[in-house]
Amino acid sequence: CVENEAQLFESFEKLVARLDPDMLAGFEIQNGSIGYLLQRAEKLDIRLDRGLSRCPSHPSTVEMRQEFFGDTNSSGLVICGRIIINTWRIIKDEVKLMSDSYNHVCFHILNKRVPDIPPDKITFWYTGKRPPGEPMPPAGDVWNMRNRAMAVSHFLDRACNAIDMLEAVDILVRTCELARVFGIDFTSVITRGSQYRVESMMYRLARTQNYIMMSPSGLQVRDQRPIECIPCVMEPASNFYPSPVCVTDFR
Repeated sequence: CVENEAQLFESFEKLVARLDPDMLAGFEIQNGSIGYLLQRAEKLDIRLDRGLSRCPSHPSTVEMRQEFFGDTNSSGLVICGRIIINTWRIIKDEVKLMSDSYNHVCFHILNKRVPDIPPDKITFWYTGKRPPGEPMPPAGDVWNMRNRAMAVSHFLDRACNAIDMLEAVDILVRTCELARVFGIDFTSVITRGSQYRVESMMYRLARTQNYIMMSPSGLQVRDQRPIECIPCVMEPASNFYPSPVCVTDFR
């Protein structure tokens, strides 16, 4: 047990340091889960992201202030030494659903119906503080223990369901295999495009032929001559082709 919220964050940091996981996952990283903890810790002047990092001296997410594109197109959180997995965004790319809500994804991926419990109701279960419109709770330690257990069980189910979703779409195993094939890190497989993968494989091929691929500096890129023409990209006409059609890219 802890006496205040600051001690709770300290205990959480010690738990992560003891388990030392390679990945931290949650269904909604940005506005809930780890993202909420980081925002709450910032209000208390606690550097939680540095505490969760394997390299505490590395600049934290709060200090780096991720750009808007990172917030909307990836997990948007950087914890040095650990992979952050935003489950709902991965599911969104893997499975086309009408809604990306937690309840909808659970039903279609896990074939499980989960209740939509508002946060004030969960707070009422755990603290006994009556939200507007709720009757007064009965007195007694048994009632408090039972309802606190319901609140804890609710969050444990959400955490387990997020892991089950990743296993259902087999994203972890496939991403690890693709990282080996392309020669890039785990996070880049999820967040980077096809050109990055092609360049990585070209680097590996160039090494086998004793070649070194040129990596121009920013000054060289700025001083290069402007393009004289724009290539015309033509798609094949929509028709039935008895012979194969080749469409080239990355020439």
